[in-house]
Amino acid sequence: MNSTKNKYQNIIFILFFSLLNCVGIILSHKLDLPLWLDSVGTMLGVYYYGVYAGVLCVLVNIASLCYLDSFNVVSPLISAFLIYGTSFFKNKHRFDVNSIMLFSAFVIFFSFLISLCINFIDNQQLKGNLWSDSIIAFCRDNGIRLIGLPLAAFYLEFLDKLVSVFLFFISVRFIFSRTAWFKNFNKVEVMGRSRSSLKIALILFAGFIGLLNYPSDVEASVFKVFARESQPQTDFLSFSVQQTVFNQKNGLLSGNVTSIATTSDGYIWIGTYAGLLKYDGNSFHRDHGFEIIRNIKCLYADGDRLWVGTTDQGVFLVEGGRVVNQLSEKDGLLSDYVTGIAVDNNNLIYITTPSGINILNAESGSYKISQACKDGNFTSLSYGSGYIFAID
Repeated sequence: MNSTKNKYQNIIFILFFSLLNCVGIILSHKLDLPLWLDSVGTMLGVYYYGVYAGVLCVLVNIASLCYLDSFNVVSPLISAFLIYGTSFFKNKHRFDVNSIMLFSAFVIFFSFLISLCINFIDNQQLKGNLWSDSIIAFCRDNGIRLIGLPLAAFYLEFLDKLVSVFLFFISVRFIFSRTAWFKNFNKVEVMGRSRSSLKIALILFAGFIGLLNYPSDVEASVFKVFARESQPQTDFLSFSVQQTVFNQKNGLLSGNVTSIATTSDGYIWIGTYAGLLKYDGNSFHRDHGFEIIRNIKCLYADGDRLWVGTTDQGVFLVEGGRVVNQLSEKDGLLSDYVTGIAVDNNNLIYITTPSGINILNAESGSYKISQACKDGNFTSLSYGSGYIFAID
């Protein structure tokens, strides 16, 4: 009887530790937190139930990231390191303040090292996070581009792992150690009596993956941004404005909007670090194919066409609700970091970057790229009265 009761208690706590990671990841993405929050459950699972419980937590992490369309290689690699680190710490050290400080330094350093190495190989792994994107963009805007990636990786990993280890320590020392089940809990042999518990937990996990990836047709409804009535007077203009604030709660991908443009077909386009959205007056949409567009810096509407400048992917051309072209450094742009776009009366497209100004000339459906200026760190661009104005 006690054995059966213990088995079900094991299952409950293993699933609780796994879901702790899942909730943390979702909160981190939905609230744009400067944390990953995907490690506390893994450390608790390994500390109380061993390596296999930690593996289950990693699988839940992967499922949660896939559900949010934010999977990256860094998370499972760092989680695998945490499994080893927590297991080593448990076997070699006492659970006191000095040991936990040593453990936190160990975790922060190696997590940063793993993140930095992976992001140097594939710099897309940090993209999509508001805080890392902002740090990278800030460094590029201020001419210190080389330290942007290391600084963003260190900022996120340092803060996340510091908070995670602190929550792990508080949970073990002051919460679980005082519960009836964990008071006399010293070590559960996973290969022994907890093996069946983990099998059942894995079966439940498979159902959890299916639930996370079940398609949903629910669409966020929003309301109009401004309703403005103006009444011209003889001496001044009097008007009233009704304001509505849009954020992630009512449709936006990110709380950080970088640019807005309106095309001739009536759509309002919103650029954010998380991607491109289309607003039709009633609701926000993210059309199929727009997932590849991230880290938007500027938008320019040219009739029913939309030019999208990004901080790391060059420039995209959106037409008819789909991406029809992309131009980057390999095509001749001076930089993939685009700060401004404008079109003159001759239909020449001017693109400013921190490395200079490019001119695009449409020829037979393709674009010929030339260089107008290679000197200057240009941050903005506009066209008027027959002249191109650029801020250096």
